[in-house]
Amino acid sequence: MKFVAFNKAALLKALRLAVLFLLYAASQASLQAGYNPSTGTPGNDNVSATGNFTGSFYGNGGSDNVLIISSSQSNAAGGNNITLEDGTVTNNGSLSNTYDGTASNLYFSGTSIQVFNNGILQVNATSATNAYANGILIDGDGDTGSILIRNTGRISASSGATSSNSWAYGVNVDFDTAYGQTLRIENSGSILANSSDSDYSYASSVYVDAYSQYGNSSVVIDNTGTLRATSAYSGDDNSEASALYIEGGSYYGNSSIVVTNSGLVQSQSGYSGSDNSNAYGLELSSTSDYGQASITVTNAAAGRILVESDEASNDSDATGISAYAAGYNGAAITITNQGQILVSSSYANDESSATGIDAEADAYFGDANISITNSGLVSASSAYGDEDSTARGIRATAGSYYGNALVSVTNTGTIRATTGDAEEETDAIGILTSAYTTYGSATTVVTNSGTIEARAGASFDDDESLAAGIRSTVSGYDSSLLLEISNTGSISAISDFSDEEDSIARGISASMYGDSSGSTPTIRITNTGSLFAQSGYAEEEDSRATGIQANNSADNGLIEIFNQGTIQAISGEADDDDSIATGISASAYSSYGTIRITNSGSISAHAGDADDGSEAFGIRAEGYTVEVSNSGTITTSSEDNDETLGIRASGTYVTVTNAGGSIQSPYGPSISVNAYSTGTVNLNGISLLEGVVEGVGGNDTLNLNLLGVTPEQAAALQLVLDAIGGGFGTFTAAGQTYEIDGFETINLNAQTFAQAFGGVEGFDSLLSSLDSINGPIAPELASLFTALAGLGEGGAVPPEEVQKALSLLTGQDVVTALGNLGINQAGALSRTLTDRALSLRGGSSGLDFSGLRLRDPSLIAEAGFISSRLDNLLAANSSSRALSDVPASPGIATAPEPKRINAWVRGEATTAEQEDKDGVSGYDDVTGGATVGADYRLSRSLAVGILGGANTTKADLNAGGRIEGVSALFGTYATWAQDGWHAQGLAAYVRGETDIRRTVFGGTNTADTSSNAGVFSAAGGYDFKAGGWKFGPTLGLQYAHILIDGYTESGPTALRVDENSVDSLQSILGFHASREFDFTFVRLTPQFLASWNHEFLNDSNSTRTSFLNSPGISSFEVDSRDPERDFALLGLGCSAVLPDMEMITLFLGYNAQVGQESYTAHSLNAGLKVEF
Repeated sequence: MKFVAFNKAALLKALRLAVLFLLYAASQASLQAGYNPSTGTPGNDNVSATGNFTGSFYGNGGSDNVLIISSSQSNAAGGNNITLEDGTVTNNGSLSNTYDGTASNLYFSGTSIQVFNNGILQVNATSATNAYANGILIDGDGDTGSILIRNTGRISASSGATSSNSWAYGVNVDFDTAYGQTLRIENSGSILANSSDSDYSYASSVYVDAYSQYGNSSVVIDNTGTLRATSAYSGDDNSEASALYIEGGSYYGNSSIVVTNSGLVQSQSGYSGSDNSNAYGLELSSTSDYGQASITVTNAAAGRILVESDEASNDSDATGISAYAAGYNGAAITITNQGQILVSSSYANDESSATGIDAEADAYFGDANISITNSGLVSASSAYGDEDSTARGIRATAGSYYGNALVSVTNTGTIRATTGDAEEETDAIGILTSAYTTYGSATTVVTNSGTIEARAGASFDDDESLAAGIRSTVSGYDSSLLLEISNTGSISAISDFSDEEDSIARGISASMYGDSSGSTPTIRITNTGSLFAQSGYAEEEDSRATGIQANNSADNGLIEIFNQGTIQAISGEADDDDSIATGISASAYSSYGTIRITNSGSISAHAGDADDGSEAFGIRAEGYTVEVSNSGTITTSSEDNDETLGIRASGTYVTVTNAGGSIQSPYGPSISVNAYSTGTVNLNGISLLEGVVEGVGGNDTLNLNLLGVTPEQAAALQLVLDAIGGGFGTFTAAGQTYEIDGFETINLNAQTFAQAFGGVEGFDSLLSSLDSINGPIAPELASLFTALAGLGEGGAVPPEEVQKALSLLTGQDVVTALGNLGINQAGALSRTLTDRALSLRGGSSGLDFSGLRLRDPSLIAEAGFISSRLDNLLAANSSSRALSDVPASPGIATAPEPKRINAWVRGEATTAEQEDKDGVSGYDDVTGGATVGADYRLSRSLAVGILGGANTTKADLNAGGRIEGVSALFGTYATWAQDGWHAQGLAAYVRGETDIRRTVFGGTNTADTSSNAGVFSAAGGYDFKAGGWKFGPTLGLQYAHILIDGYTESGPTALRVDENSVDSLQSILGFHASREFDFTFVRLTPQFLASWNHEFLNDSNSTRTSFLNSPGISSFEVDSRDPERDFALLGLGCSAVLPDMEMITLFLGYNAQVGQESYTAHSLNAGLKVEF
């Protein structure tokens, strides 16, 4: 067990101390040569100075030393520009230092230090042997300490040595205390480190070695600027670059490292002629011998970590974030990436390796926890390796001896791992995890809702090409073990050519081994997303592709796999061996191991050409107790037409249930059960099976729980089954043919759909068609009908849920919506007539802009415009432009002859809600449209007109989906008024085009249709006048006939729907009242409207429908929902005329349709009328 981090830098520590001593001596020499007497006396405590420094400055003693640098200083004498033990330095100017050997801008030897750099710190060290450059160097020892470095300017350190070593540090902190310390570095500027060619080249923007003996060690880094480290050519040793290196530790206390980046972290290592090229973005190590160690890293959305390692004669290794925490009493690592981590390694004579995030936590007595969350981009790409080429998006390993180990990885972003080719192994893994313990619990939880891509290059020599989206291992002895993987996103794994070993691709791979301490060691994998695995050509060994692979060798181990998504496995060609493709593979080899696999999604496996065997398996499971259930689809195929198998289950006790699922295995069994004790196969509902169902053991039972079989058919089927016995035979039920073989016991339980759905009303025609299935049906329907009959995984289904499901499946909600949208609009049209009649009864001539009104969508929407326009022309006052309701009297001067031709335009928008009712889903709709018209006055009492318009409709279905339509109309109308009486009539034609998209149990069906509608309306009434009020009753009839063309959907449960028609006849009994108020600044006319409407027609109508992809099911009738026949309309409005603007009338109104249980509509109308 490892408890104290071991790092290459530790090997250099002794050499660094020696260099620091030389640096200190050099500072003393430069003090004598370049000291400015005006700044103080050498060696004085508590120096305070401000100004310029021509050489070097030296201050000793307490933390009250304060330096403020405001201009430039150049030092070529070597050593340090500024040397202090403790104190505060603020640089607003520019310090530069160039020297042959070792050089620093700022050097501190204490533990109470503050540095504020707002200017430039620049250092350049060159040497024929060792070159050592530090922008800021702190080498402090003490009882306690606190260091703050804040950079808003520029720190640049460069080193170069023609031989030996070249070190460059932007900030270099060696911080040792006895009783505790804190270090905080904030960078919003730039910190740059560049080491040039040498035997050993090392560069670090920020380098920290912080250790406390008895107290706690805390290091906090906040970067919003730029950290860049670049190492150059290395002749005899490594070329290493680490933008941020932190080694924090404590012996008895706790060690904590916190790093936040929202800026740029960039690291590039150079070519290594005889060793390694290593590059790290963040290289972090936190250890405690007897305490706790923790690391927290956050790479914010704006953060970028860019890492690249150059070619190397040995290894080329690049890592974005490397975090190692080891604590005797606990270790914890938390990494959050919201930004970008881009890592690439170059060609290597040995291994080329790239890792986006690498985390390892070790503990002895305490817990070891790792939590990694990625919502950004992590990309790791390795190049060609003469030996291996490996790439890891995220790697996490946690272990504890007596404590618990937990690894949690969550991805909602993108993770990519790509390797180049290699002479030996190529290994690309998106997420790689391991949790282990000896006496505690080990748990791994991996959740993906984003994208994971793993692609391995070719292996040309004696190893394998391996690609895995997720690969996780949990182990322990006398422990509690749990491994959970959930995918709702997309995972792909693609391996390439392999010369002498296997080419292997796995979407998800999970392994568990060890001993249990009482709880069940469990692997649980859930997929509701997409898994894709494709292996490449294998020259001498196997090509293997597996969607999900799970192995549990722990005693009493349990494997649970649930697939509701898509799994696809494609294995490549195998020249000398096997090509094997498997959707799901599970094994529990230990004693009493249990496997449970449930598939309600889609699994496909295709095996390529093979010299030996080309084998494709949908599900393959082997354990002590094996339970497999399928209600989805499983498709297997072989390039050589060699061997395919839908489900193979082996064990002591084996049960396979196919509950309406589809299994296509053209070159082998659809289901094979090999039970050492008892084997059971349940075929529930309607099974779509290609391939024999076989029992291989000696005590196998086949239970047939069939749907769509009448009692007479069941009696005949029983005779066939008795004849088959335990041998091979075929039979047909509900239009499906079954092949069976090797079952010692066969049990038959059959029922009709009418029996299964006995509590459901309104679907007699559908049930009759289902009970006479005589051919193929869609897999989605077989699975759904089986589940609704209570024969699926979920058991019995309540009748009301079956009602809703059948309504959705048969499109009852759409048939009802298409008709009711039109009928409801007819009511809205009458409302338009009522609320417009009173305000415009005085007449309308010239151009009428009638505003914007919220209303219901429909093909007959424009009929209301017509009725409104008729009311606009009715005579209701003495205006010379109104239709007259008083005949001219002889001897009395008559009003001027009104204008005969009028034109108008009206815009509308509408909202309405139809709630779910009687098991039929409703909708929410929004409609907008415009209508134009013109009328001609035949006499004072009579006018006729024509109109045309267009509107759009969007109705969101509550069950999922949308109805979108456009319509155009043409119509004619007439209006008459005399002696207080008024009447009007209209006739209109509406043509509509409608797109339908509906969501059915996760799938989407689409279609388009057309419609034609005729609308006829007649209304009349009488206006009373009293006390300035105008009021009276109205009585009307509105009739609409809508013809909806037949349409054919596309989609998994597509329907073919015949032509359908809807008829509506409504009576309208209403009352209106209005009064004009003439104020100095405006003339207002408020109005009130109310009516009671009754529907006489619009009975539930039937539409002939069939399932497009199920020719074995005959067509059936789908009944629309019965209407609610009575409702009320209420409206309030007000019109306004401004002085000196008599030609313009403004109006605003609100209307509501109420009184129905499930339908409500609210409308606002506003606009203006212009007369000329």
